[in-house]
Amino acid sequence: MNRRYTLLTLVTLIMLVSACAQPPATTKEESPKQITDMSGLYGIWQPIPPAKVWREYRDDGTFRIAGTRDTLEETPFLTGEYWFEGNVLYFKDVSGEPEWECGGELVAQYEVQVLESGEIKFVKVKDECSERAAMLSNAQYKRVGE
Repeated sequence: MNRRYTLLTLVTLIMLVSACAQPPATTKEESPKQITDMSGLYGIWQPIPPAKVWREYRDDGTFRIAGTRDTLEETPFLTGEYWFEGNVLYFKDVSGEPEWECGGELVAQYEVQVLESGEIKFVKVKDECSERAAMLSNAQYKRVGE
């Protein structure tokens, strides 16, 4: 009888302490940092892991894509225009090799997120060009030059 009383008292105390305990603090998940203007995107970007899709964003609102860093200037396989509206990056192809060019009428929309490592990631908002979307969606790049 004494053991039952002690056990019942102990269980009751544990339940009371548990009921009075504070609920765990909830942390508000922070939104990822984003690039929202052209100055944040200027430069040469290498894909991670390395691949044959190097990107250069220029301060005049144009971009170039090439297979290597050395060919960005002279023989890019795609050139185009880019701009920001709010936090959304817009792409418009101007000229390029047929297998890379989506056409100027297919304007893409992406958010550019900055990862903790400093690399960037493109997150598709809207892109009707399936080839470009497959290449860009969630791809990561690191800045390797100005």
